[in-house]
Amino acid sequence: SGIGAATAKEFAKAGAEVLLVARNESKLQRVAAEIAFAGGKARFFVADISDFRAVEKLAESIKKEVGIPDIIVNNAGQGIWKFMDETSYEEVSQMMAVPYFASFYVTKAFLPEMLARNSGHIVNMTSYAGFIAFSGATAYIAARTAMIGFHNALTADLYGTNIKTSLAYFAKVTSDY
Repeated sequence: SGIGAATAKEFAKAGAEVLLVARNESKLQRVAAEIAFAGGKARFFVADISDFRAVEKLAESIKKEVGIPDIIVNNAGQGIWKFMDETSYEEVSQMMAVPYFASFYVTKAFLPEMLARNSGHIVNMTSYAGFIAFSGATAYIAARTAMIGFHNALTADLYGTNIKTSLAYFAKVTSDY
């Protein structure tokens, strides 16, 4: 939904076969149908990418059915804007798991093959909140800042290869999220 759905639709318009991944099958079906209706190609895979075991199974299916993606867009999002004292342990764990752990797991699942072929592009999405801290969103801001660190370290790791990285972030977005 939100930025992920809009990004997928734009990639499909440009001629890419889009692989949609999320936990919500009905939303995946809806976005895939919208892409197909517009003349694009999309497949979807239901997975909780905050669970590395689920990502391993997902990657195995994608590698078998489609191959290694040319572009990975790490866009999974989870966020609750609360002060630290209002945030439960479960909420902070989930906010770090999605986006940061999920991005790490998905990238790790496909990176060996991208390195072997020496091509690809990894796009990491975060929020402007990762750059400018403000009151009332402690765990959200920490998770979004982790994405910046992940992106910067991954970019350094990939220096000298033909695998590109991009960091995308927006200040304000109108979406269901």
